Amino acid sequence: MGTTIEAKLREFIAEYGERGYITLKLMLEEAKSRKVGIKLGDFSIKGIRSRLKTLNIEYNPAPLIVKLEKEIGLIETTYRSTNQRWWRIVDIKALESIVREYEGHGEVELSTKARLLRIQFYSLNPKSILETLKSLSDKKLTDTERLRLKKIAFEDLPLLVKILEEAKSSGEDKILEKEIKVIEDIIALFESIVTDSGELEELVSSERLEVNSIREH
Repeated sequence: MGTTIEAKLREFIAEYGERGYITLKLMLEEAKSRKVGIKLGDFSIKGIRSRLKTLNIEYNPAPLIVKLEKEIGLIETTYRSTNQRWWRIVDIKALESIVREYEGHGEVELSTKARLLRIQFYSLNPKSILETLKSLSDKKLTDTERLRLKKIAFEDLPLLVKILEEAKSSGEDKILEKEIKVIEDIIALFESIVTDSGELEELVSSERLEVNSIREH
């Protein structure tokens, strides 16, 4: 059973990316936080949403959980009412194995701070950001591509830098070495694009124009 479910979970993460990983990770954390004794199940949709809110991550986990039950067979419903729904994890060893495999740290025990930073990191979909920047390097950018670059610069990059700074200041830089390298690669590639193509001046100029336009109105 385990091998089949593990293969399906790899496909699940490949399809849903960071959201897929986060959903699996939080399901596992919820299950391990349940006290021994009478319980409705290993986790509830309410519990998953509560953990997402705590981490300041916004997305609807329900469709992914349904897929994990109906198509993958990792979980099964144990209780359902008008305002509650609980599931049991059928193969928790397979789930643990896939989460460890995705994190790339085997049996290493992570601190709460490191786990938080890692979840925040993956929620930003850094792989997609890096691929976008690679596709924009060494070329003359269109207006649409400049807008994509601007979005990364003013929305995604500050959050990644914050994660980088917190990882280093909290002493978690060794544990999060892989994540830090990705962030530094993103910064270096972005800097290379805007410096070599002259896009830096255009980004700054366009931002000033928008600010001035707002002030005038």
